Amino acid sequence: RQQLQGAGTAPAPEAGPLQARPGPDRWDMVRAAASLLAAAGYDVDPLPEPLPIPGGGAFLPDLMARLGGRALPVEVEDLNRPLPEREDRWGACYTLGDGHLCFVAPDPQVLDRLRSEVFFWAGPRPLVLWMTDLERGHGRRGESVWLVRRG
Repeated sequence: RQQLQGAGTAPAPEAGPLQARPGPDRWDMVRAAASLLAAAGYDVDPLPEPLPIPGGGAFLPDLMARLGGRALPVEVEDLNRPLPEREDRWGACYTLGDGHLCFVAPDPQVLDRLRSEVFFWAGPRPLVLWMTDLERGHGRRGESVWLVRRG
């Protein structure tokens, strides 16, 4: 979805962090997460459309997946975005998922750090949390792809 600019046309305004697609450095990780969830039997949209968020604006999740009978945003999180940006994205996912957050991390170390950050961020608010990582999230002997489940 590139925008083409003709000579003499002003560039389109840059999307904010809630509306930005993953950059080339993250795209392989997002594709791997989509493949992991699809292989686990979930219906995955790897190129979701922006979703309106209450209060105005739009949020572009990394992925959308049909989980637990409904479409939910999935964040592919490597902790490389600045913390305020991550927390804004988590807040949008939390709102759109009605209290349900889903994450795919690249490895067990990032998953552990992410879990700590998300628990601290969530504080006392009710939270349903599903998390996995790309190294271990394959489900052995019929186990769920989700390595962390809360709520």
